[in-house]
Amino acid sequence: MVDSEVPAGPDRLEFERRLAEVNLLRLRGNYAEAQALGDKLLAASPRDIMLILLMGEIARGRGDLNSAQQWFLMATEVDPADANAREHLRAVNAELHRSRQSESEQRLGLNNRPPNAILWAGLTILTVCGLIYAGFWFGNQKGRPVNDKVERIPIEVSLVVPPNQTNAASSPPRPVTQEPSTGVTQTPEPTPRIDPVMVTADSQIERAIREKLPFADQFISAQYDPRSQLALLTFTAPESELRGRLTTIAAASLEALPDIQRVAIRLVRTREIVALGEMKRAEPGTEATVENYWEAAAPPN
Repeated sequence: MVDSEVPAGPDRLEFERRLAEVNLLRLRGNYAEAQALGDKLLAASPRDIMLILLMGEIARGRGDLNSAQQWFLMATEVDPADANAREHLRAVNAELHRSRQSESEQRLGLNNRPPNAILWAGLTILTVCGLIYAGFWFGNQKGRPVNDKVERIPIEVSLVVPPNQTNAASSPPRPVTQEPSTGVTQTPEPTPRIDPVMVTADSQIERAIREKLPFADQFISAQYDPRSQLALLTFTAPESELRGRLTTIAAASLEALPDIQRVAIRLVRTREIVALGEMKRAEPGTEATVENYWEAAAPPN
């Protein structure tokens, strides 16, 4: 992410609040509203990598894998070193690969083809051809003198049998080539399969939070920046004691996530950010405290 294009100070807090609103709309399945609000934020900060990844997740949630692929590819171009962007791109590429395989199978009717049908058809054709040739050969032998030395004529019959239904989708038949100079037969290597989708850093953090943290039932989302080792966690805000709840969540997050050096906590109520704060991992023998704390002003009575 280009720092000069990221809002700072109060503008950044407002940007973070709107970003959290886009994510909430996505989690609730309101993809059209999330897309519209995300487009407005992009006009103000077109190279914010967290916003670009969020737009990709919105497209992925709508089932538009091609658009999601373009968003995640854009994120890797904005920051080629961002591991989270690369994992999102790998995941959507794997989904596109499986989707295109399924469409190809349906077009070719491979799912409805009886097992070994082509094999039996090939064997039948071979048998009929053999019988026709045998009848022709015996017919030509009538009236000829008997020869003690029978010349054997080699017959080469090639039968190409496509792979069965199990391997049809993953390993299509490839031609066999022969080098004219050496006579060595070479078969091209099969196309490697795409590796299984790896669990993203966000998912690992989310699982640790749900298993180890208090108030896990109020957890909303997690986003991790591997460059700064900062985790941005969003929780539902309580009715009171916002600073105390934020401090408890931040301390428990650092204890549950040993690889993270800093956490930023957002407390949200009715789609509005009501409190923000950060906490760094403390040196041994010292106590960590909340930094850059901000709390929304109470509404007038």
